[in-house]
Amino acid sequence: MFMGKTHETSGLGAAMVTAAGLGLHPSFEFAIANMVNYGSVFKPNSKNAAIYRKIYNGIYQKMYRSLKPFYEEIREITGYPEI
Repeated sequence: MFMGKTHETSGLGAAMVTAAGLGLHPSFEFAIANMVNYGSVFKPNSKNAAIYRKIYNGIYQKMYRSLKPFYEEIREITGYPEI
């Protein structure tokens, strides 16, 4: 996985979409190639995969089930569309 030189990736993504949409760059691929600067490269550690899987299946899945009613209530209050 690559780590970009910016921490504002949402803003950079929006800028790339805007640049391509306005024709400042001829395509999204061109915008990405010319607007993203990679800093560090992080490679997944396969030894940690089992740990992450245990955490996800054993903890986060249970948390989501417990929190789901609250997420639904937030969606009703805000009017967010159901996924």
